[in-house]
Amino acid sequence: MSVAARKDSWESLEKSFYPRDKFEEELLLYSPESLEKFTDTPGLFSFVAVEGKEVRGCVLGKIDADGGIGDIGWLFVVKDMRGRGIAGRLIEAASKRASDSGCHKIIAFTMKALPEANKMYRRYGFDMEGDFPRHWMKIDFVQYGKQL
Repeated sequence: MSVAARKDSWESLEKSFYPRDKFEEELLLYSPESLEKFTDTPGLFSFVAVEGKEVRGCVLGKIDADGGIGDIGWLFVVKDMRGRGIAGRLIEAASKRASDSGCHKIIAFTMKALPEANKMYRRYGFDMEGDFPRHWMKIDFVQYGKQL
């Protein structure tokens, strides 16, 4: 499901600016085997939204307990399930894990060219903390943060 969601994201939102070769390399990171490390490795977290037997969304991230920061590395909601509060519940679970681990803040980076993602983070209480023009792969990124 995560590979399919990543492919859908690239096809529908990122194809015009995100390099295909980097996208294809990145797909390996979303295999079930790679994602298992997020449940088995201290300092990493993953939460999956399931309805019936169907995966509807997922959030992956890491905890820097010494620095007090939780970091959402990737969040997705299946395209036809967006707008139903799934992202909010995943963010809430990630925030709780970060807080329970002693973090005072949770952050997330997203591409500036993804207006729905930017709007979603603001809707769930994140403030824009940084604007990174031509950042990774010359793509504009934005960092959001939320005090816990």
